[in-house]
Amino acid sequence: MVSIVLVTYNRVARLKLSIEDILKQTFKDFELIICDDCSPDNTEEICTAFANQDSRIRYFRHATNKEMPGNCNFGISQAKHDLVAILHDGDRFHEDLIQQWYNAMTRNESVGFVFNSIADVDADDKITRVFCEFPEGVVPGIHY
Repeated sequence: MVSIVLVTYNRVARLKLSIEDILKQTFKDFELIICDDCSPDNTEEICTAFANQDSRIRYFRHATNKEMPGNCNFGISQAKHDLVAILHDGDRFHEDLIQQWYNAMTRNESVGFVFNSIADVDADDKITRVFCEFPEGVVPGIHY
């Protein structure tokens, strides 16, 4: 089981796509915690509609802006599961992203963090550039 924290602020135009991508994940055993950082647009309306359709979704709206770190930390504090995925509004997610992250975490006992490549897209959601900041596989860390 995985807790997915989706942080959002004032990006309603793409937020719906982000939520739809999460709900289409091949890994289905998750809760989705949407943390709205007091968005002035109609983020609340979109999120409430999704939450009313899917019992895995919990929506929280802050009365004041906590900024991204505070919003994210709040979401983590609401997580019911040990494995927490942090995602951002406006991003698009491959359908097996959570499954890949879950596999990496559960099949490698030394892994404490997973990440993926990211891509820029144009107005038509066509990939224009891919960034891979880390080599594929387990990256050895420094042990203190």
